[in-house]
Amino acid sequence: MALVHALLDQPRRFWRRLVVAHVNHGLRGVDSDGDAHFVGEMAAAHGLESVVRKVDLSHRAARGESLEMSARRLRHSFLAEVARSHGIGAICLAHHADDQVELFLLRLMRGAGGEGLQGMRWNVASPADPGIRVVRPMLDVRRTELRAYLSRHRREFREDISNTDTSIPRNAVRHQLLPQFRAFAGAGLDEAILRAAEITGAEAAHVAEVASGWWQDPEAVEFGALSVAVQRVIVREQLIESGVPPSFELIERLRTQPARRHGVRGGQAAQRMGGWIKIGTTELADVHRVPGDQTEFEVCFEGRCGSADLGSGVVLQWRFRAVRAGKVPAVPGFECFDAARIGTPSRLRHWRPGDRMHPLGAPGSAKLQDVLTNRKVPAATRRQLWLATTPSGEVFWVEGQPPADPFKVVPTTKSCLLLRCHRTPSAEA
Repeated sequence: MALVHALLDQPRRFWRRLVVAHVNHGLRGVDSDGDAHFVGEMAAAHGLESVVRKVDLSHRAARGESLEMSARRLRHSFLAEVARSHGIGAICLAHHADDQVELFLLRLMRGAGGEGLQGMRWNVASPADPGIRVVRPMLDVRRTELRAYLSRHRREFREDISNTDTSIPRNAVRHQLLPQFRAFAGAGLDEAILRAAEITGAEAAHVAEVASGWWQDPEAVEFGALSVAVQRVIVREQLIESGVPPSFELIERLRTQPARRHGVRGGQAAQRMGGWIKIGTTELADVHRVPGDQTEFEVCFEGRCGSADLGSGVVLQWRFRAVRAGKVPAVPGFECFDAARIGTPSRLRHWRPGDRMHPLGAPGSAKLQDVLTNRKVPAATRRQLWLATTPSGEVFWVEGQPPADPFKVVPTTKSCLLLRCHRTPSAEA
């Protein structure tokens, strides 16, 4: 009621058409019906169009929704429908500062991050229709101020009797938790919470902007070099797009354990390969150990980039890059290969006696032991190096060495594969 009357008190140049829309959730019997009747009479008394609808929440169990979430979804869908049918581009909601304080505490107790703790925003797209805006002009107005406004102007309103039901979490926060907090922290508690929500939201928006910038050029900065906050946003957004609940625990496992598969739902798993999250069956094995050999892996180089944990602090990293005019992309630490000549799957293992390789620029193949000896690689180091072979067993790469000659980038190369082994300080020691 305060919102409607406040809008009516504004000069007409601020709004061209005002329609009152009311949802009767039918949760309070005759009280719900009485609210709907009251809204309709008020609108008619002021010459306003009104649309009142009773929604059915009985199907929510089939969708697995809570009562609150189901009511919210149906309410936004109805409001967007009314806005569209009347050619109106904005839905005005009456959330106020106290709502914001309560929401902050509710989300804090649920472990929300910065984006959740910022609470409701002043101007956002409708969750039911991105082409319609949802605006909240009273977010900085306290509940007591709204009541005083209604009393001062002798405006009638109705009180939702369910607001006193402390079995509802928001009401418990309002009537039980907040009074104790205010008694402990003093009169400035609400302002402090609102300020914290504003600061946290602004910082979360900056992190989201940095993450969005990384998506534009993911090869400019390695995923591991990004700040933890940005990594979390990148992982979270991909899980949401894939329809996977982005729990903090799952985000952390994917963020800190590259290439390992983590179960997310029946028969499926999530894997992080570089900065990309891949969802597939648990049998999906882009990287797995070869049966009977704990130091040999089979890998399918897929996606734009990826990585595989080889154990002992060693991580294989790969990327794909387009090649123009045979020019080899210069990426420090990576060796470059003609992707089309390698095939799939490749195998990763250590040097073995009898291995041969065609060195870059040489007329033919030679024993790998001789190649490494000529390059002054110590015998102790030689046995620790990883190498990669084609499906036919031909060595095309040895860790830290140039590519084998048949697999180098040539003028006809369209796509190249970049490889390197990243070793932690403990692995290098």
